[in-house]
Amino acid sequence: MVLNKINSCGINNNIEGTNSRDTSCDGDCSNIFPEIEVRVMGKEVLIEIHCEKQSGIELKLLDHIENLQLFVTGNSVLPFGKSAISITIIAQMGDGYKVKVHDLVKSIRQVLLKPQIRCESDPY
Repeated sequence: MVLNKINSCGINNNIEGTNSRDTSCDGDCSNIFPEIEVRVMGKEVLIEIHCEKQSGIELKLLDHIENLQLFVTGNSVLPFGKSAISITIIAQMGDGYKVKVHDLVKSIRQVLLKPQIRCESDPY
């Protein structure tokens, strides 16, 4: 069984050991967010994201991932503190999927950091 894991800093971690990160935040978490980890096992992809709350970001991420030929089989979004969320996405690689793990992390980061333009009539 081959299991690859890469985090948002581009560090490739060995899954056999125990990984822990001591990160805390008292208020402004913009210096540590978003935190993205992608793990691949065969054709399955596990994406874990910790980011600031943004209106509609979950749908944007799911749409982006589907456009990369990753087919979402499960996801969850949980609040974490007052201003953060934890998103977990499980996806299956489609036949047209050709993105490297590092590039997937970068593209997810771009979606998360893209400024949102809000319209006055936008209810969200």
